[in-house]
Amino acid sequence: MPNHPELGWITTVHETTARRQAERDLQKALQEQLAIFDNAVVGIVYQRNRKIENCNSRFAALWGYTRDEIIGQSTRVFYISQEKWERRGALALEAVSNGEAYVFEEEFIRKDGGHVWCRVYGRAIDPVHPDTCVYVYTDITEQKRAEQELRAGREQLDLVIRAEQGGIWDWDIVNDTNHFSSRYREILGYHSDADAGELFLTGDRVHPEDRERIRAAQDHHLNERLPFDHEFRLRGADGSYVWVRGRGQAVWDQNGKPIRFVGSIIEISDRKQAEEQMRALAQQDSLTGLPNRRLLDDRLQQALAHAQRDKKKLAVLLLDLDGFKEINDDHGHETGDAVLVTTAHRLKECFRATDTVARFGGDEFVAVLEGQNSMEDSTPVAEKILSLLREPIRVGDRQFKLTASIGIAIYPSDSENAETLLRLADQAMYESKASGGDTFRFYSALSATGRFRKNRGGGSVTP
Repeated sequence: MPNHPELGWITTVHETTARRQAERDLQKALQEQLAIFDNAVVGIVYQRNRKIENCNSRFAALWGYTRDEIIGQSTRVFYISQEKWERRGALALEAVSNGEAYVFEEEFIRKDGGHVWCRVYGRAIDPVHPDTCVYVYTDITEQKRAEQELRAGREQLDLVIRAEQGGIWDWDIVNDTNHFSSRYREILGYHSDADAGELFLTGDRVHPEDRERIRAAQDHHLNERLPFDHEFRLRGADGSYVWVRGRGQAVWDQNGKPIRFVGSIIEISDRKQAEEQMRALAQQDSLTGLPNRRLLDDRLQQALAHAQRDKKKLAVLLLDLDGFKEINDDHGHETGDAVLVTTAHRLKECFRATDTVARFGGDEFVAVLEGQNSMEDSTPVAEKILSLLREPIRVGDRQFKLTASIGIAIYPSDSENAETLLRLADQAMYESKASGGDTFRFYSALSATGRFRKNRGGGSVTP
């Protein structure tokens, strides 16, 4: 009774049947899809009250555990400190309780003591009960390492810029007169006291490709007060161009009209050259000098666009060396590398300047032939490749005889997709290898039974 609470009880009952059933259904669904989850490249975990109730193998592998080891553990196990674990939990709870996704990046600790960076995406199954969530973990350790290296490089560059004596310009806008320091002149290859004429960066001394951009940047700074900090090229005394980084600051009168523009340049030619070399290396195979797989992907996409526009065929040849593994195993990787370099040189002799030949990986090479009128147009090229590769390769005092297996896929008859063309060429190559090697096969020549029919030249023809 309200006036006599000692005479009775008040009981509150919360209906949780639906919630429990939903959780059981979710658990069942997660179990049924576990095989799919285990093929994912991200870690997926189902947790309640920050305790791991289920996860895929990728999630466990991130921390160096098996699934059996990590299921049932608290998420505290892979946090670096108790403080970080508590702080992250509070932030996550606030977000998921409002029905929002919680996304963050965190450095975690593995079972072996190593560290791993992850980008984490989490959401509550039901915001009313935020203690039950699903989280997705993506390993971004390499990205973080690259960012740290880039940050360190930028900091070092800033130190160099501050320490380096820059060349100074001073433009009196009212009187339209310029002053240039001796170092400014030296950077452009003039004697420090030489009368070099008009040197200012807005004249035709700026490289034609940079001129419009730098003029616009100057106008934006003088009229809109946007920062002026740009990289561009200036023509030097010998007619060549010097890469510089220019920083400037204007002075305005009380009416907001620019009256003076002062700035400096430092030479960055060495850095620009290094960046160009890095860009080239990023697209070249370091051993053979051929385009690597990244550049091949770009070239193949461009070639497909050309073929579609010109209504031409395109051939993708995938080549694998027969017997190369034995050379590597018996004579060492240094000898194997020498064989690959010689192979690359021979392959380049077989193609036109408009074609692409790239190292696909290991002892595999890929060529893209543009401007094909028929499937048979690539036959002479394949025969030439096989002929050249039969010639012995000498490495030191040893001589090696190699052959190759080649598979060919044709656009658009086999596929109009770059990835599929490579896959089909790979299948055709394995048919060549299965037949004994030193031959080529067209994927288009698959018969109704899925096998190839040979022609007299060892290649394949359409049934």
